[in-house]
Amino acid sequence: MEIIFLIILLTVVLPRLKGVSTPKKFTDCGARYYAPELDEARSKKQFLQEDKNMDFKMLLGGLAGIGGAALAVLMLCVMLYQAGEESWLLYSVPTTIEYFAGVAEFGLLAAVFGKVSQIGFKLFKRIQSYKLYRKIINVQEMCPLSDIARASGRSVTTVRQDLKDMIQRGYFPFGFVDDDNGCFYANNTVWRLQNPDRAKAQDEKSQHKKRTSKSRKKESVKKAPEGEMFLTNMKQQLADIDNEEIRAKAQDIYEQADSIFAWVKTHPDCGEDVRRFCDYYLPTTIKLLKTYNEVEPHAESSEVAAKIQKEVSDVLEPVSAAFHNLLDNLLKDTALDVSVEVSALESVFTQDGLAQESLKVPSEK
Repeated sequence: MEIIFLIILLTVVLPRLKGVSTPKKFTDCGARYYAPELDEARSKKQFLQEDKNMDFKMLLGGLAGIGGAALAVLMLCVMLYQAGEESWLLYSVPTTIEYFAGVAEFGLLAAVFGKVSQIGFKLFKRIQSYKLYRKIINVQEMCPLSDIARASGRSVTTVRQDLKDMIQRGYFPFGFVDDDNGCFYANNTVWRLQNPDRAKAQDEKSQHKKRTSKSRKKESVKKAPEGEMFLTNMKQQLADIDNEEIRAKAQDIYEQADSIFAWVKTHPDCGEDVRRFCDYYLPTTIKLLKTYNEVEPHAESSEVAAKIQKEVSDVLEPVSAAFHNLLDNLLKDTALDVSVEVSALESVFTQDGLAQESLKVPSEK
């Protein structure tokens, strides 16, 4: 019974609780200077919803901390009580092993509950700090870290670390900390007004990245003729293969490669993702097919030639699977972009009061 409970705790409860306190993967804080103009105040309803979410997380953390600590102490006491008994000296060897396995089981439960308690208290303390900082910052778009430290009774270093951690976790969605002037900014609008030279430098850096990205796109488009050449070479090798099974495998690879090049041709943004495909995977595959055809006349009389053909034949299926996975990955990237665009569009509709719920015409009674 204890084993089943332990499995549930390790696989369900602990990962969910840890997921609440795990940082999300946001871009570096400095990159937030490029954030779009998001100075529009979020609605009071959104802030109330955020407060409810934070209150729930705080309650969850407190319960996990106290409950985990209590259960850890209980499991530890049971373990020590069992370990202190001397009756196990009278047991047979198998029974003694089972006895100590039970003791170790309670020890493991105590360690797991201790970890749950640690995560819970950390979450509780973090939300508590967030509520304090947000109360101090209030509606200010810019607040010096020294002022926040003075009001909270903490050091500037602690405040800086806390705010950066909270930004990474999404507590301040558009905020960032400027280490150069020691200030917290709720968004990039005020920062750009106060630091025009740095904003200009950041914009130039951003433009340079965009130009570099465009040049890479052009380079990937230039690879289209090279792709046609690869496909032509592969088609020639396909025509020379006599074995129907091998030819079918190679044909599948050819079709996958053709689909990949067709996709990249209409989606130049994917050029970087197929660079290794163009530079190594496909040329190597063509080389293997060419070798297969070259040793074909000697396959019946030479064991070496037969071995070469077998090795080539065995690798064709993994190659086909790899090309298929590459094409799927390209499509997944596009699917992700579409999901982001749809979510953004729905958010704008909601903000403008044009969401589906708002557009419903009241039914006549």
